[in-house]
Amino acid sequence: MTRQRRLMQTALLFLSLSILAPPYPMAQTVERIKCLDGGLVSGSALNSVLDSALAIPGMAAAEVAVVQDGRIAYDHAGGFLTAGGQVRVSPRTVFRAASLSKPVFAYLVLRLADEAVLDLDRPLYQYLSRPLSEYPNYADLAADPRCRALTARMALAHTTGFPNWRWQSRDRRLKILFDPGTRFSYSGEGYLYLQFVVESLTGKGLDELASEKVFIPLGMEQSSYLWLPRFEGRTALDLAGLPQEFRDKIRTEANAAGSLFTTATDYARFLQAAMEGKFLQQDTHAGMLRQQIAISAPRLFGARGPAIPEEVRHGSLAWALGWGIIRSAIGTAYFHVGAEPGCENYAAYFVGQKTGYVLLSSGGEFNGVTRYIAPRLIGDGVSPFDRLGY
Repeated sequence: MTRQRRLMQTALLFLSLSILAPPYPMAQTVERIKCLDGGLVSGSALNSVLDSALAIPGMAAAEVAVVQDGRIAYDHAGGFLTAGGQVRVSPRTVFRAASLSKPVFAYLVLRLADEAVLDLDRPLYQYLSRPLSEYPNYADLAADPRCRALTARMALAHTTGFPNWRWQSRDRRLKILFDPGTRFSYSGEGYLYLQFVVESLTGKGLDELASEKVFIPLGMEQSSYLWLPRFEGRTALDLAGLPQEFRDKIRTEANAAGSLFTTATDYARFLQAAMEGKFLQQDTHAGMLRQQIAISAPRLFGARGPAIPEEVRHGSLAWALGWGIIRSAIGTAYFHVGAEPGCENYAAYFVGQKTGYVLLSSGGEFNGVTRYIAPRLIGDGVSPFDRLGY
């Protein structure tokens, strides 16, 4: 069976299941949205897209927000806080952002750069009071002088040479896998190292800095790098089902690479700021969007997803500071993924069309909700879902 035929059959299944799906509460904004090809789609049609996606096996909840022409033009949430639960979600429901945490942290770092707190190209070890290898988390690097070359720019562009996570290797030790700055390799460790330096440099924790530099200025009132008691009863995550160690960590350990809790409305406000360069100097904003490294690998990370045809494999995909770059016939767009067991998220914005969107969801791992919704939402047919493993 061809892949196209399988996708068509899956879409028909989702559509048929949606007829049986219960009604879900609508968000406050329901308008006609302009698609990337210039066509218009009604808010009710968009609601139907999201509601039908909630019939995908394993889905529990989702929220979508669309930013257009400098405002949040659409927001809709549906489903339940937990699979099989009774509490419906709303636009105030908080989701795990997973790796959508990274662009927010990148924006924070760029604000610090504008304030001359740090230089993107200064070796990060120079900001520390002791040699890097004297810190327990980085003792593994004692014999590798390449750690002295690592900069904030490399961390934000995933060119540090670090693996995604050290615990994914057999010996669970941190290593530099290639000369820093020479190629792309997606790395949460790189973001965590930069977070460590930023916290050491400022004397403030990540969540305090994020509140000061991002959440409060942008009006992101429902966002935090830690789960907060005020999120109780409106978090799309089964806290009781988590291992105790993880339940403790999400309350006590802020992680720039993946611990953000937010709503689609809040993240849409961040997308607006990213598109417009709000609170960033003009040169800094231009630098955020500038390509740092080209990507030719068939997959961005891991071994998920099907093999990529040769003609697609070397397409126009690159990384900027905190964002992936897509170049296509409809222009340049910026994107980021956010998927872990229990959630599949995605955000993208299309510069020429002044349009962006964010999807936050909870439920099964990599269940296909992103690639189901994206083309039906604003006509996003260019996001590299095959290479992302979605």
